[in-house]
Amino acid sequence: MMSKKAIDWALSVKKISWQSKMLLVALAAHHDEETGLCTPSRSQLAEMCNAKKSWVQFYFKELFAAGLMRSEPVSSDTSQNLPSRRWFNFDISEPLS
Repeated sequence: MMSKKAIDWALSVKKISWQSKMLLVALAAHHDEETGLCTPSRSQLAEMCNAKKSWVQFYFKELFAAGLMRSEPVSSDTSQNLPSRRWFNFDISEPLS
């Protein structure tokens, strides 16, 4: 589910590298306005950004360090390597300034 508001927010973010901004916009394309979650896989993001999964992981670190994202691991009874739940650190109900 694409969120125009999330994409507009991602495009308005300053002071991050262009690579991180590209990743942020790709994440925004998967933002669910109802839950606030952004849950594409690293493979999906890598494909969208024409990059490797290691590139995605590297620039995730910049987004988290800049305070733009937060996450929590998905718990499971199995030993599967499940994706994290990720959210943007902005209030979707607030107008963009």
